[in-house]
Amino acid sequence: GMYYNGNGVTQDKSEAVKWCRKAAEQGLAGAQRNLGITYDNGEGVTQDKSEAVKWYRKAAEQGDALAQFLLGIAYNNGEGVTQDSKEAVKWFRRAAEQGYVLAQYVLGLKYGIGQGGVERDCNESYMWLYLAYLNGYTDASKNLKDLEKEGWFSSAAVSKSEAEAAKAEAQRKYDEIRKRNGWN
Repeated sequence: GMYYNGNGVTQDKSEAVKWCRKAAEQGLAGAQRNLGITYDNGEGVTQDKSEAVKWYRKAAEQGDALAQFLLGIAYNNGEGVTQDSKEAVKWFRRAAEQGYVLAQYVLGLKYGIGQGGVERDCNESYMWLYLAYLNGYTDASKNLKDLEKEGWFSSAAVSKSEAEAAKAEAQRKYDEIRKRNGWN
């Protein structure tokens, strides 16, 4: 709130953390996520990655997409928690299914190289990358072109028809997410 950006009060990170913690302890997912970020970055508190993970998890389990993504990052990198690629992918997927574009992009990359608890699946990769692209993540277009370039020939990563199918699936998911979130 206003303590963070110093509107009308002297900027006071530890005061901000105090209010954030109160809200987090009352179960507000956004406050739990923000408290996690505070511990992650060591702003107004001593940096503590495992404390960050604790708060990310609370918010993530309540369906906070950014917290789900950050929890995925923590598992991916083994920060504040034992490194676990499958668990990372689980949380990336939950965030991605809610329309969190960076999670869609990361999942697309993971499937593209078959890394982090998933088998390489170029069609699945293409679908997530195209979904991220539909959601405005224009950098994904380069990855999509790479998947197409590896092929259209005998060693195609994704054939033209597979790409069309993946695009249709991405479009379906895109519409479903928008409808579920009430985005017009």
